[in-house]
Amino acid sequence: MPRQRIATLIWKDGFGGAERSLWDLAAALDQDRFDMRFYYLSGALGF
Repeated sequence: MPRQRIATLIWKDGFGGAERSLWDLAAALDQDRFDMRFYYLSGALGF
């Protein structure tokens, strides 16, 4: 399973259906920077 899809599932579970916003964000950012920011955000929110 692609890392992007895993991140989408985590985001969807954590935010109750914000999957579309995550795909838009992923498309707008370089994938490595996106991963770093997403996992930092996840840690900050206590996921």
